[in-house]
Amino acid sequence: MRDVLDADQAAARLGVPVIKLRALIRSGELYAQRRADRWFVPVAEVRRLEGLPRPNGRPYSAQAAWPLLALLSGERPSGLSAPRLSQLRRHLRESDPVELAGRLRHRARRQLVFVHPSQLELLAGDPRVVPSGWGVAEQAGVPLLAADDVPMELYIAQRDLAAVREQYLIADADEAANAVLRVVGDRIAVPQVDGVAAAPVVALDLLEAGDPRAVEAARQMFARLVQAYRGR
Repeated sequence: MRDVLDADQAAARLGVPVIKLRALIRSGELYAQRRADRWFVPVAEVRRLEGLPRPNGRPYSAQAAWPLLALLSGERPSGLSAPRLSQLRRHLRESDPVELAGRLRHRARRQLVFVHPSQLELLAGDPRVVPSGWGVAEQAGVPLLAADDVPMELYIAQRDLAAVREQYLIADADEAANAVLRVVGDRIAVPQVDGVAAAPVVALDLLEAGDPRAVEAARQMFARLVQAYRGR
C-alpha cells in the first residue's frame, strides 16, 4: 500500500500508545489493514483522526448513540424504558453540541472499500444500504457539493454485509477507496428521510470527513439541529 504508516508510526503521529491505536482499529474508528501480522494505516486516515473532536466524556455505545440520533431526527426510539428515554433526552438538552458530536463516534464500524465504478450507482440504490456523507449533504441541508473523488458513504447492517460485498464485488481498499461502509448492528435502525440518512447522521459523517469545509459546515448544522431539538 502506498501512503501508509505502520502501527508504531501511526501511534506516534497521533500521540497515543500502540495499544490505544489497536483499540481504535478494533472499534472501527480507524481503518487499517493487516499484512503479515503487521497493521498498516493510510496517512489520510491518520490526518482524518487528527481533526476529530475529542470529548472529555466516554463515547456513547452504539446502543445509546442511535436512540439519541433518532430523537434528534424527530423520531421516537422504540424499545427503551421511560427512565432511559428521559435520560437520553436530558443529554440532548444539556450537552454541548461539539462534545455531544464527539461522543457519538462509536455508532458504526468503518470499512474503506473499492467498488467498480459501474456498480456504484447500483449499490447506492440497494435498499439494504442507507446513503450518507458528502453525496447527500445538500439533500440533508448541508450546503456542500461533493467532488468527484469523494468516497460514497453508506450505512449497512452487519447481517447484509457479506451478501452486499459479494453481489457488488466490493474489495478492501488497498490504495484508494471510493466508498466507505459504516457497519451497524442488526437491531439498529438508521434514521432516514427520503431514502437517505437523516440530517443529524449526515452532519456527523461530514464532521469526520477530515475536510475543513465539511467539518465547519457540519459543525454548524449539528449545532442547529441540537438547538432545534431543545426548542421543541
